Amino acid sequence: MLLLDVAFPSPGSRDWRRAPEDLRPDNTTVLEGGTACETDFQDGAERDMEAAGAKVPLQSLSLTIPAGQLDVGGITFVLRSADQTRWYRDANGNFFIPIPTKRGEDMEAADPMSSFRNDLERTIADNECNTHHWTLMHRYHKAADIINEVLDGFFEVDTAEAMADIYVWLRYSASRQLTWQRNYNTQPRILSAAQERLTNTIAKAHSKTTGEAQEWVRLMLSCVGRGGDGQRIRDEILHIMHRNHIPEKKGTWMEEWHQKLHNNTTPDDVPICSAYLAFLEADGDRGA
Repeated sequence: MLLLDVAFPSPGSRDWRRAPEDLRPDNTTVLEGGTACETDFQDGAERDMEAAGAKVPLQSLSLTIPAGQLDVGGITFVLRSADQTRWYRDANGNFFIPIPTKRGEDMEAADPMSSFRNDLERTIADNECNTHHWTLMHRYHKAADIINEVLDGFFEVDTAEAMADIYVWLRYSASRQLTWQRNYNTQPRILSAAQERLTNTIAKAHSKTTGEAQEWVRLMLSCVGRGGDGQRIRDEILHIMHRNHIPEKKGTWMEEWHQKLHNNTTPDDVPICSAYLAFLEADGDRGA
């Protein structure tokens, strides 16, 4: 027996969002504490199919989405066996079926996301504004996913225009105009792995694009570090602090800078470090 874990994301998104009650099939169970619903497939002898010379009952499930349903942009789902021993996914991700929608004028007036030019921009803005847990790690993974989707033709946007949008997004992040950490704590090793994944995705995208699109991809590299062993960076900073009897006291300048260094080191940390060393060598003279 198969079960369907399904969600109905809003237009321009693939994120899990619980299905409205009127769209849930029969035999649907709402999973507590999550954003998905679970539905049993039904057996039917009248729908047998032949496989390897044997007749196998075909399991089926019907989902009905009424015409004019403006707030559903697709179906996100995975399959699993009833005994939970096997999961069926699209590679390592979720299956996704886009549903073409046309927004009415009344919805466009009420929905601020409708002011964006395309679904790519809406996806970026929706994640930045409406995702409860959001950090650099989440942004890096989402950016890598979107770059791959652009190359696969998921968004009906010119490739050069799409890469320009992604560059502007990453540039805002690098210049600290966007949230770096909201309602979530990320371990340094996990953040550095996300950063490395995005860097590698950008590098691969550079080899798959040409002309203006390729130039925008190249510029993205200026907004993201190459990644590395984030846990080692954190540990080495702590060793330096401990050797010099610098306490890990919340609210102090050193502690805040230490947190920034192992979470997201940027080029401006070099002159900050130089200025701090000059301050120490001058015995606290701020004019040094």
